[in-house]
Amino acid sequence: MKYLDTHCHVDLAKNRKNFIKNINEQQIYTIAVSNLPSLFEKNRVIIPESKYLKHALGYHPELVGQFPNQLNKFEIQLTKARYIGEIGIDGSNRYKASLSRQIEIFENILWLCDEIPNKVLTIHSRKSEKLIADMIMKYPNSKKILHWFNGDIKQLEKLLDLGCYFSINKSMLSSSNTLSVVQKLPLERILLESDFPFAFSNESIYLSEYLLDVTKTIASKLHVNLDDFVNQLMVNQRKLLEV
Repeated sequence: MKYLDTHCHVDLAKNRKNFIKNINEQQIYTIAVSNLPSLFEKNRVIIPESKYLKHALGYHPELVGQFPNQLNKFEIQLTKARYIGEIGIDGSNRYKASLSRQIEIFENILWLCDEIPNKVLTIHSRKSEKLIADMIMKYPNSKKILHWFNGDIKQLEKLLDLGCYFSINKSMLSSSNTLSVVQKLPLERILLESDFPFAFSNESIYLSEYLLDVTKTIASKLHVNLDDFVNQLMVNQRKLLEV
């Protein structure tokens, strides 16, 4: 199976050259998320895209307080990226001071991506799950992945009704809170993520080994046949990537 890692901070690898080499040699389709439009611009120069590695244009909500004025730069870069992320809203106390600006930026990004067909968004939703769901309801013309989702069942059901996918990493399967949510997911909405280097940071282990481990653990926790889950995962990946 050729894996799709929907959320990987490739630019944060300590041995970036070797990390990128492994992605290409292992043929792992990788969405290389960025945290700011200025970093996306830089990454496109220093990290070559390939058949397997594609850059995502991001504006991380945790950085909005420090970098509140990169929306114009985001809009300028938008035509250069099919994949968008990491974007979203962080409603935790640590980032409350920038919450209104986060909401403004996220709404603008949703609107911009709604105007251009075939964008794929990977969305951060910590402590903002209901708000995220209410906002994306207005902008249906893109594919949306909820990254490391930790909301409740009601919010999950609303996001499923809106056609969202959910990307799962190994850490989510070790937490009783997130595991209870994962177990409610229909198989046809599950995707994989490494969230390197946050959920997975060991550069000596190949990404393919980590993603295989995540796949096996999901199948086990959901009590489904591994081969059946792998087949469904391949269908999900193709549907996400198709234009």
